[in-house]
Amino acid sequence: MLNTLPSSFASAVTPYAPLGRAAVGLESVELKASSFKPLEEGAKPGRSENRRSPEDQPNQTEEQERTRADAEAKAQQKAAEAQQLSERQQQISELAARDRAVRAHERAHAAVGGQYAGAPSYQLTRGPDGVSYAVAGEVRIDTAKVPGDPQASLDKALQVKAAANAPAEPSAQDRRVAAEASRMAADARAELAMLVREEQVQQQQELKAQSQSGGDSAKKDDAVGLDSAAASFYSPAVVRPYPPLDLRT
Repeated sequence: MLNTLPSSFASAVTPYAPLGRAAVGLESVELKASSFKPLEEGAKPGRSENRRSPEDQPNQTEEQERTRADAEAKAQQKAAEAQQLSERQQQISELAARDRAVRAHERAHAAVGGQYAGAPSYQLTRGPDGVSYAVAGEVRIDTAKVPGDPQASLDKALQVKAAANAPAEPSAQDRRVAAEASRMAADARAELAMLVREEQVQQQQELKAQSQSGGDSAKKDDAVGLDSAAASFYSPAVVRPYPPLDLRT
């Protein structure tokens, strides 16, 4: 059962007043106009954004295209880096092989050339790994004749030729040096042959001179022998005593 309060107590109830605003029913006209909108009206903009047209939404196909293009670009970059690394390793391998071949080539010249060959010198180049590699080289060698000694010149020419042909694959310059050494050897052989002929002629002349001097001596000896025989022939007979005859019978 509800009991009603006397009208004298009605003014004792304080009207509801939100925080920071005037009591309900006592607001000004402007304040009433600025009251919060209903929740339903505030939610409309959010629903309208979710319901944008396809033209306003991001193009998923373009996003996928960009993603695929980025992946392909990265893959191409990795492939290019791998190719560069492979080319770098190939270049290093080729330089190392060239270095070994050049050094072996020049060492063969120097070893066989002996006293007539100098020390090897090399032309170097720096590889992509920072190491210096020999790409060319040379060995100085003496190809002059030995003055006044054709036999020594011949021996030297043969050694120089052997030094020029010592590497497994002689170069064009090596073949030219070998040809020059062959000419020097031929000249030395010709000079030796001439010396041999001169010596033979000299020996023949000496033998002839000796034979001539020996003939004159024989004639003198023959003359002496004839004189001796004549003297013996005309010498007075020697009377030899004979034993007495035994006349007894």
